[in-house]
Amino acid sequence: MYIGVYFAFGLGSAMARAVEELCHYTLCGLVAGRNVHEDLAKGVLGSPMSFFETTASGKILNRFTSDTYRIDEVIAPIFGLFFSRISSTLVALVIIFAAVPSFLVVAAVLGCVYYYTQHRCVFSSQQLKRLDSESKSLTYNHIQESLAGSAVIRAMQHLDRFRHDLEQRVDENSRAQFASLHANRWLPIRLELIGSTSVLSAGILSVVVTVYGRGVSVGLVGPIMLYATQFSSSLNGLVQVTVNIENNIVAVERVVEYTQLPAEGYQTEVEQRPRASWPEHGSCVFENYSSRYRDGLTDVLRNINIDIKHGEKIGVVGRTGAGKSSLAMAL
Repeated sequence: MYIGVYFAFGLGSAMARAVEELCHYTLCGLVAGRNVHEDLAKGVLGSPMSFFETTASGKILNRFTSDTYRIDEVIAPIFGLFFSRISSTLVALVIIFAAVPSFLVVAAVLGCVYYYTQHRCVFSSQQLKRLDSESKSLTYNHIQESLAGSAVIRAMQHLDRFRHDLEQRVDENSRAQFASLHANRWLPIRLELIGSTSVLSAGILSVVVTVYGRGVSVGLVGPIMLYATQFSSSLNGLVQVTVNIENNIVAVERVVEYTQLPAEGYQTEVEQRPRASWPEHGSCVFENYSSRYRDGLTDVLRNINIDIKHGEKIGVVGRTGAGKSSLAMAL
């Protein structure tokens, strides 16, 4: 009996380790990280200028640094640990169920309690993680803007103001991180309490089954308690790993958001590209041409009609704000 128990446990551990290595290094670590980074680079580099004019550089930098780091170095190991926890939990549950079948009812009830506790923790932790990422982006953006305008800041003697603004942004990010750490400590305390209940239930059931002669020898009570403790710790770890996955998956959401940015016309409108021999003549024609800098703004050029012949030299004159630069950008 003991040989079979230890063999089953060793086989389950070996299988869990193999699955963990496969998912960690091959599926999650290499393929997913590379594909996500390539899609992110294509989405950002192919975006129109209006995206860079309306998006803070700190947000873009945070996607390529902090969020990409979580995808490459944090999420992949967590997934490997997730599969390992599932395997060890199932092995311990099967061994206990083989000796004390009534423990399955206790495991089902505890599973519902675990799920409820996890659901309560995940929602708040995800929102706190988003606040952490957003406040970190604002901090990066402030640092970049301060470095770019450092000469003007020194000349105008506004060092104290910019230092104060930076300290405020760092404090906001620290508050979000502190709240996230508190939320992560809220969960283990509840899980330890529920896990102690599972060990107590397994012990009571083992004693009851042994006393009333249900086919369980006294020598099996010790291994049952051992695997009940392992079941409790594995289930606690499984819930914590699941919460960590939910929290860090926010980085994937933020990166995927930038992979779905609208691309420039030359990437999306291939059929409207000019011929390879274009231009055959040095003429340029505008027919009722209107343009704006981006969607949602008013037109800066309205119904422009120009017919520039071959060999002509055209000068565009006008007061400030007449649209001279906008016309050049339209070309």
